[in-house]
Amino acid sequence: MMAHLGELASRFARRWVPHPFVFAILLSALAFLLGVVFGGASAREMLEHWYGGEQLVAFGTRNPGFFSFLGFAMQMCLILVSGFALAHSRPVRALIQRVASWPKTTAGAAALTSLIAMLCALLNWGLGLIVGALLAREIGISARRAGRPLHYPLVVAAGYMGLCIWHGGFSGSAPLKATTDLADFLSPKTRLALAQAEGLLDDEAVARLNQLEGIARSSTPLSAVEHSELTRLRNTVDGVGLPLQRTIGSPLNLIVSPLLLLCVPCLFWWLAPKGEQTPCPASLAGDPPEAERDPSGPADWLENSFELSALIAVLGIAALVMYFRANGWASLDLNIVILAFLFVGLVLHGRPRLFVRAAERGAAGCGGIILQFPFYAGIMAMLAGSGVGVEIASGMVALSGKGAYLLSTFLASGLLNIFVPSGGGQWMIQADVAVAGALQLGIDPGRAVLAVAYGDQWTNLLQPFWALPLLGLTGMKARQIFGYTLVVAVLLLPLYALPLVLV
Repeated sequence: MMAHLGELASRFARRWVPHPFVFAILLSALAFLLGVVFGGASAREMLEHWYGGEQLVAFGTRNPGFFSFLGFAMQMCLILVSGFALAHSRPVRALIQRVASWPKTTAGAAALTSLIAMLCALLNWGLGLIVGALLAREIGISARRAGRPLHYPLVVAAGYMGLCIWHGGFSGSAPLKATTDLADFLSPKTRLALAQAEGLLDDEAVARLNQLEGIARSSTPLSAVEHSELTRLRNTVDGVGLPLQRTIGSPLNLIVSPLLLLCVPCLFWWLAPKGEQTPCPASLAGDPPEAERDPSGPADWLENSFELSALIAVLGIAALVMYFRANGWASLDLNIVILAFLFVGLVLHGRPRLFVRAAERGAAGCGGIILQFPFYAGIMAMLAGSGVGVEIASGMVALSGKGAYLLSTFLASGLLNIFVPSGGGQWMIQADVAVAGALQLGIDPGRAVLAVAYGDQWTNLLQPFWALPLLGLTGMKARQIFGYTLVVAVLLLPLYALPLVLV
């Protein structure tokens, strides 16, 4: 039954799922129409939102539109490159090849690939995506060489499963950004309410802040003491955040993530087709061997110097130790994850030349991110500037009471993720609505963060954007794997939704 369902969905996807770039173009056009029809914006205003006009958008910041994801795109590229380089280090790569020889059937290969991809994604989403892709690739090559029947598209789909769990791990965008950068995504009103709810300000301090803000807006100048007091209170409000114990380390996430680790491999085992077998492409070859050469001069000696790698790695690791000693593990953010994987990868490669070679090959997988991120930034800018994104989120939340608030936030997040397939970018749109609603209903804002995160990772299985590196490594097309991810997404809905309501 399950295998037949997977085959039907696969045939549908092969016929109807376009290239991811075409998908981005279609979504851009749809976002434009939604802004005009439902947001009340003119065509000129929507164009300004899209390319980044001079108008002010959320919370007094200028909208850079089409180019608003440049900094975040660089983070995503670095995570992908560092994860690829780490996965291609000799110890990690040898481990991947050894594991690839274990499964002897499609069911076993798909189940194993999904499990390993998800475990790695809990450490880092880029590592999970790359390890999942490399493992699926190696399993396909191993099966072809051994003459074993294998339905390769299902195994590749399993390699994408890290994207259905990654927010519950150490590189989840929404939980990490909620630790130190949460105030940047909240309106002043929500920011103040959260600081008060978190016990950073009492009623007296809030009253004093409002009084000083009123004086600052008037023509009466503040005294030096009042200015210092106002700055201190503002910094307290602007520094509000949610520690990881309230998100990644919460009971809710400690239930959902293990359930995903248990159930997803079982689903892929059952989805394995009984008859149809599609081997990996014959053109798919192993990586070219690294040519060894004797150092012929100082430049070659430096490029192959383990001592040089060790020196910079010691400095990097020392910086990490200092950071965590000063801030604690709960302050982990995307930049620290990048730093850690860069230096661990450098140590495991041993020689700068090998590390650079792996990083350069990993950078080839960034093409889709670099090309499509501006389009999705434009989509986000149109949804945010026209107010349609907030209307989608707040409208769905308004239909629910306290009991169903987290479920509505989850569904709104899943819908928005189709248009803005970036955990961080989507968080920019939904953060204020999610946190403000949680505070009004007396719900822990950390649970609202997870509801947004779970909705994002749920519909990642329907959005081909993040599959671009995987498709490039495995030689597959989006339409060949997204029938299976569609089935898994439908079956995982209760696994996400019920804990949000019951836990």
